[in-house]
Order: sequence, then structure tokens, then C-alpha cells
Amino acid sequence: MLKHTSSLMSAVSEWSRTLKLPRSALPPRPKLSEHAGYLQRSTDDVYGAQSGSKSENFVLHDGPPYANGDLHIGHALNKVLKDMVCRFKLSQGYRVNYTPGWDCHGLPIEIKALQSEAQNSSPKHTRLAARNLALKTIESQRAGFKEWGVMGDWANAYKTMDKVFELRQLRVFKNMVQRGLIFREYKPVYWSPSSRTALAEAELEYDENHTSLSAFVKYPFRSSLPQLQQLSQDDNLNLLIWTTTPWTLVANKAIAVSKDLEYSVIRVGTSRDLLLVATSCIPEVARRSSSHRETDNSAHGISEAQVILNGIRGADIAQTSTYRNVLKDSKEQPVIVADFVTATSGSGLVHLAPGHGFEDFDVWKSYHDKKDSKEISAPVDDQGCFHIPASQHQPDYYSLIKGKSVLKEGSQLVLDILRQKGSESGESLVWATHDYVHKYPIDWRTKQPLIIRTTSQWFAQVESLKGAAVQALQDVQFIPQVGKNRLLSFIEGRNHWCISRQRAWGVPIPALYRKYGDEPGALAGETLLEPVLSTESIEHIIKVIDVRGIDSWWNDPDDDPSWISPNLPNGTYVRGKDTMDVWFDSGTTWTMLPNAYDNNPPADLYLEGSDQHRGWFQSSVLTHLVHQTKDKATTADHGRPAYHAPFKTLLTHGFVLDGCGRKMSKSLGNVVSPSQIMDGSLLPALKQNKKQKKRKRNVGDNDHMQSEAEPKYDAQGTDALRLWVAGSDYTRDIVLGTQVLQSVNGALLKYRLTLRFLLGVLDDFSQASADAVDIAADLDLSDRIAIHQLRQVSKGAYTAYSLFEPFKTVSVLNHFVNHDLSSGYFEAAKDALYAGNEKERRAAQTVCFEILCGTLQILAPLTPVLVQEVLEHMSVNLRELVESQAKRPWRDIWDPEKAGGLVCIGRHEEKIEAKIELLKSVGDAIRRAQESAREAKKIGSGLETEVLIRLSEADQISASGIFEDLEHLARHFVVSRVRLTTQPKQDNPLATEKFTVPGNELSENGEVKILKAKSDKCVRCWRWVVEPTSEQSEVEMVGTKLCDRCQDVVQRGS
Repeated sequence: MLKHTSSLMSAVSEWSRTLKLPRSALPPRPKLSEHAGYLQRSTDDVYGAQSGSKSENFVLHDGPPYANGDLHIGHALNKVLKDMVCRFKLSQGYRVNYTPGWDCHGLPIEIKALQSEAQNSSPKHTRLAARNLALKTIESQRAGFKEWGVMGDWANAYKTMDKVFELRQLRVFKNMVQRGLIFREYKPVYWSPSSRTALAEAELEYDENHTSLSAFVKYPFRSSLPQLQQLSQDDNLNLLIWTTTPWTLVANKAIAVSKDLEYSVIRVGTSRDLLLVATSCIPEVARRSSSHRETDNSAHGISEAQVILNGIRGADIAQTSTYRNVLKDSKEQPVIVADFVTATSGSGLVHLAPGHGFEDFDVWKSYHDKKDSKEISAPVDDQGCFHIPASQHQPDYYSLIKGKSVLKEGSQLVLDILRQKGSESGESLVWATHDYVHKYPIDWRTKQPLIIRTTSQWFAQVESLKGAAVQALQDVQFIPQVGKNRLLSFIEGRNHWCISRQRAWGVPIPALYRKYGDEPGALAGETLLEPVLSTESIEHIIKVIDVRGIDSWWNDPDDDPSWISPNLPNGTYVRGKDTMDVWFDSGTTWTMLPNAYDNNPPADLYLEGSDQHRGWFQSSVLTHLVHQTKDKATTADHGRPAYHAPFKTLLTHGFVLDGCGRKMSKSLGNVVSPSQIMDGSLLPALKQNKKQKKRKRNVGDNDHMQSEAEPKYDAQGTDALRLWVAGSDYTRDIVLGTQVLQSVNGALLKYRLTLRFLLGVLDDFSQASADAVDIAADLDLSDRIAIHQLRQVSKGAYTAYSLFEPFKTVSVLNHFVNHDLSSGYFEAAKDALYAGNEKERRAAQTVCFEILCGTLQILAPLTPVLVQEVLEHMSVNLRELVESQAKRPWRDIWDPEKAGGLVCIGRHEEKIEAKIELLKSVGDAIRRAQESAREAKKIGSGLETEVLIRLSEADQISASGIFEDLEHLARHFVVSRVRLTTQPKQDNPLATEKFTVPGNELSENGEVKILKAKSDKCVRCWRWVVEPTSEQSEVEMVGTKLCDRCQDVVQRGS
């Protein structure tokens, strides 16, 4: 018996050497030590290979990231999405133009730069420190972007602080001045005390749960209205206002009512005070009186609110009444009408502080019908603290509030002053106070609350551009479509754009100020300067900057005459210190594009986060419209809009959330770095195999402790990050968690092993091998199905890429790899690839070659490092074949209709899907039956079985082309033999399963029976198809006999 066993093992060894098993040098896991080389050759080399190409350009304009910090996961989402688009466009035959850029100016960079510097606030020092920080950050971010496989023209990346860019920006500004769109005005703006500068709407965020100290405040008033004259003189008649910003009461100029509301006079509790409020607000006033009343504790809710007089029209009150303002030396002030007053909250009366409210300002100006707004005061300085210049009247309480923050203690201080003044006169001016939770604007950078403050600022008048903007966006493709309405709403909701900032680090607003003497009634300091801004003066300044550099604007002496245009009148001029809004900087980046001023959009695609509808997208559209001819007709020739946006397609993506759906922030500790996805450290450490554990036991104690402290992670590198981006539906916010990353790494490993298998079975495949295959005759049904599936997945992936939906590409690819290949064609083809004759093997190799090329084309935009690694691990002959058939990723045009090359999938192409469905139905039944037999320990491998398929004669006829070749069916189902019958048979099966014939509702169910193979096992291919002979012993028969096919292959090979 031992002799027989030895002979058996020897025979197995001998026959196994005749198998064509896969051979590939591609490692099963990436070697990160070789990562940099693959990255270089799949990014910079690929982009550089376009040099000299005369193909049609595809321009993706890079929205510049801010050069002030480390890269985060949002950067990765944005940059990788852009790169996937560019790589796909390469495969379509375009010459891709992607020039990265950086937004370099602005307050955050300025503040961060000065944190590590000596306290020196001179513009020269500030600008030098900010520039150095931006340059350092750019180099760091550039390295990070390139680690993500982002290809582009990195050598010519633009920076908004480069002189060439700044000069272009200034010329756009000059064009706007020429069009009459730039003006300076004293009016309310959003002001950030934390940043000490004005902000535009695009720089705001909102705190949905901001808490303000709100108050009901009484103002004694008198009226000549006959209805009110009837009231007793012993009662105190008051207007009751409600405010969420009590600190603004020091700037009060009037009280506003609604002309259409009905008002009533009420008494709450036993108080002698009579309160005038909107009739519909009485319940709210009574409720607040009960809960938060500061005096007269006898008040107990709405039942205590007694209506003394009602039916008073707001318009009548405004025409006949004044009130006494105790914070203005009891000065009599007017009651006026304002359309924005409602009764939805408060008392239906609103105190007006024109220096601290947009609507207040407009109403006050309309009431006074004056162009000069200088009499409107805003007693707050740049830091958000109370400040009244010495040249203005300072009230007696000013020392109590001077220098105090209006946002911190300001409201409480003002209410305390009102209480004190009320007690002096025996009145209770503060009726009730309470905390009010509401939505409130905050600085988008510092996240601190804002105030509204009236100051002199530069504005762009964009109201006149709205019609052109609507036309310009008509032909733009929006992805998702909802972005169009979102962008239009921001444009249509803006009339004036505050473009001036009170900081040193930025592009200067090229305005001069002429000094002149004091005038009667003028405010001190500010009114001594008259702004001068003309196209001639700006052009002169641009020329000086071109020679001296932009820093000279701050560094040159104040009286340097070089900056003064000779066309200006004689006088003393000084240069302005305001800089432009950074959205104006980035909004003019389109000027850096090729053909920027042609009569077509210069960029094919803008791609940024959805927050840019109010920011970069909007500012880009507005500045781009300015250079277009202003007297264009409503529509141009051929029905095209007269105006155009700087982009043809606008794509926006959502934001990244943690696994719990929360926004990522440092305070929550849930911020994820892109490097953590690449190094796998967000996933559990890899388990050690026996060899690794044994190696640990053999090292010294110190080494052992160190090794224990350094877990190994599944580091998949750049492609892991990119595949996470690709598989995420960016049209909504994206959740990033451990489970998602595990599936990404699993899919990436599956791609690698699939490609490794393909390289292995194609190791000896060449042009000669491909030429030897008779496509029409040699490919069996499994081969033709695989080619069909390849074409379907290629077309699906290509369509998804074309629609900017890489997540759908990932979905169809995963199904193809996991189901169509791994558990489908590869299992069926292994027999032909490993043990088949020359014709069978070359046919299967031909299909595998097409699958390899098609899969690489699909993966090329997603996982460039893996694709490059596979290309470099191809045999020389295989690489030459890929090149000769123009199937190189990034180099050759990808045509999904030709996926599978010249492979013909045979007759009845239109019925191939029906065949696939029927084979799947039968195959699923076979696997269920095999599993049942395997659980009963009746079989091991599926090759130990034969399958009997019962199918009606009609169904056999309708399934023409499937059941004619039963030997092929056996390979397809990975069993040793298949038999077909129309009648039930009693074959004592190991298991039985039913199946249905897809598309034939009238058909009876088919049936499969699993039988133990009656023949013996071929020691070479392991199929149980060897017929026993009487001349051999049992051991020899089982151990050494080959099937006819293998016998022929071995003999031909010898």
C-alpha cells in the first residue's frame, strides 16, 4: 500500500508540472516602498505626456483652496473628484488643462502669520509674514495633493498673491469702475469684531442656537390722536418695544409701527403703566409679563392684561406721536411707519437704530429724505466696543459703557443704565427681560458673532448685473440640478457687494484720498478725505505696481508723488488702506484661463463644495459678466444667450460627516486626516500570522516590546483614499466611518487579486497567441457571456463617468468583479486556463486579455497607482500587445462599444441576456443542491458531482444554444458531467432543487439533481471523468489515469 501511495504522489507531482498555473510578480498587497515611483509615473508623467497634443482642450478650472492650514478630508473629496474627471477626459481623447491654484490673501492668513511673530502690526511686517506663511502652506499642500494622485500643471500653479494675477485682478476692478459699478458709501455692513473688518454675505455662517438677552423696554410717549387724548392724565402712557440687541438702544433714532396693524392700549396687573402694543401681540406681552416681569409681581398671565383702548391704526399713531428717549437726554423722537414691522413676535413696535440695522438705515433715510447719512451714528469701534468720538456729544452715562464689548456685557450695561434712570424718575423702563434662542450671523472664519455697523466702505453695485446673470446661466449644466436655483437665489438676493476690507494682507483697492479742510457739520477725521477713483488714476497705479511691486503701495512714503496720476487736480493725496474682499480675488481667477476673454465660457467645468454658490461661483459669474459688452441684445445669434458664465458645467458636492452623521470639528475630536485612510490606521490592526508571531518570540525583550507597541495596519495607500471618494455619492453629505473604509479596502484588495490572477494566466500570452485564436469558432458560451458582460459593465462605467457619477462606476465594477468574474467566469475558465488544450486555453486567454484591458480602463480614473503597477508587471509580450491594440489607460481612447476588441459573441446576440438569466437560474439551483449535499457530508468539491437537468422539450427548444454542448455546460457549472432530460428519473440523487425558466411564465419548473460522479478523478484536471478499466488496480486507476483530454495535452506537450 505504501508503494502504491508513493507512486500516486509521484504521479500527481508529475502531472501538476504540466498544468499552466498563474504566474505573476504583482504582489498580493501593495508595497508602499515602491509607491512613490508608481505615483510619479501615473500622475506627473501622464499629464506631461500631453505636451504637444493637438487634441481638443478640456479645461477644469481649480477653485483655489485657502493657503492657511493643513489639508483635511474635504480637500481630498474635492481634489480627487476633479482628478477623476480629468483622467476620464484623457481617456476620451481630450487634452486636459488643469492648473491648480491657491487663494493667498485674507484675514485668516494674516492672523495666523502674526501669531508666531513679534507684535508688530505695521503693514510691511504683516504682509511679509503672511506671504511667507502662504508660501510655506502652499508647498505643504502641493505635496499632499500630489500624494493623492492629483495630476495637473503643478509647475505653473497660480497664486492670487502673484503679481501677474494681482495686475489682472486690478484691471477687472478698473473695468467695473469704468462701468460705474464701484462706489463708496456710508451705510450698514456686517462687521466682525473678532476679525476687525467688514464682511460680505458670502463670508457669513449662522449659529442656529445663538442666545441673546432680549428685552421689552418702555418709552413714555405723547400723541395728539383724539382716541388717546381720552385717557386719564394720571396714567403713564408708554410705547413698548421688544429688542434682541439692547446694546443698540444707545443709537436709537425712532420707533417704528406697521401702518396696517391694529394697536391697543393695555394695562397689565395693577400697574399705573399703560402700554401701546399690537393687538395680536397682547397674549405674548402678557405671557412675558407673567414670566419675566421685573416689577409688579401681581401680574399673573394673560387674564391680567386689561384692554383699555383698541382699534388704533398704526398709520394714525405715526402721524401724531413722539416719544421721550431717556438715553438721549429725554429728547423727543418720532414714531414712524416701516413696512418690515410685523406682529409675529415681540410687541409690534420696533426701535430703530439706523447705525446698526439694514432696514433701520433704509427707513430712516427715506423718512428724512436726505442723501447725506453722516448724522447716523454707530457708537462702536472696530473691536466691537462702545466708542463715541470726543467731537460728538457724549451722554452722561458714557463712562459706564466706554470700551465695553457690545456683544459681551453691552446689552446688560445698557439695561442697567435704563433701570437706574427709571428709578431716578420713579419709572420702570425695563418691562421684562428673557433669553432668546435664534439664528444669528457669525464670522465664517473665526466663528464669532457679528454686528451690523454703519461705516464708509467700497461697494460693487451688482443689481444691474442680475438680468445678465440669469441669461448667462441658461446654458449651464448644473450637477445636481438644484444648484441652479440655489445660485440664482444668491445672485438675485444681492444688490450691493461690500468689497472693502480693513486689513493689510490683500490686493489694495486702488483709491486715493484728497485731503481738504474742515467743513461745518463734518465729523472729525474721516471727512477730511475725499475718495478719488477713476479709470485714469487706476491705470496709473497699475503701471506703478507693475514696476515696483504691490508691497510698495504700503511701504512707500505717504507723500510719494509717483502714485498720483498727472491728470488729477493739484492737491495733497494719500493712498487708501482698504484691501479687496478675498472673494473678489478668487472671483477673478478665470482671467488666468486660456481664451479668458473669448465669447465663450473659458472653462468646461467648475467643481467645488455646495457652499460656493454664495461664494466663488457667484463672484466668478459677476466679475466675468463685467467684461462682456454691456449693450448686447437680449439674445445673440442662433438663439444663444447674449451673456455667458465662465463655466459650461457647474458641479457641487456635499460635505464629509463622521460615522454618526455629525459635522467634523476639532472640538468634537472627530476630524479625519486623509493620511489616516491611506495608512489604514482608522481600521483595526491586522492580525499576525504564525510566522510573524514566531519571529516575535525569537527577538530580544526590548525588540519584543517595541514590536508589540507598533501594530500593522492595512495600508492601501493613495488608491484607498481615491476609491473612498469615488464610491461616495457626493451629491449629498458623505458619511465616513469604519464600516465604509473596511468595504473600500476590501474592494481595492479584490481588484488587486483579480488583476493579479489575470496577469498570471496571461503571462505567456502574446500577439502570436491572440492571432492563433479563431474568434468565431473557438469561444464557447461562457467566453461569449463574459465578453458580453464586459461590454455591459464598460458601457455602464463609461456612462456613469460621462454623467460625473463615479460612485455608479464603482457599483457596476464591484458587481462585475465579485459576481461576473470571481464567482462566474473565472471559476468556469480555470479548467481551460490551467489544464485545457491549446485551443481551449488560448480562447480563454483571449477573453481574459479583454477583461484585463477593460478593467484597467475602468479603474484608470479611480486607482491610478494600482493601474500603473499592473502595467509595469505585465510581461514584455503582453505589454506590447496592449500597446499594439491601443488599449493603454490614459494614452489611448477608451471606446466602451469596443470592449472585448474584435471578439464576436456569436449568433443570437439579442438573446444573450436571456441565456445568462437561464444559466444563472440553473446555476443557483445547482449550488443550492451542492451545498445541501455538502452539509450532509456527501460531497466535498463540486467536481465530485454530476448534474441531471430536467427541462421540458419546449423549454429546451426555446433555450437554443445553451444545452447543445453539455461538456461546456459541465465546465460552466464547475461539475464533472451534465446530462439533460425531459422526464423525471429515479437516480437516487444526493440532492434536488427546482428552478424557473426566466421569461416563460407558462413553463413548468425545471429541476436539477446532484449525483455522485460515477467515473473516476483525473489526477491532472481533477474532473471525475476517467472511465475505469479492468486491467488496472484500484490505486493505479484512481491515482495515475488521465482523462482523454489531459492525456492528449500531455502527449502533445511531450
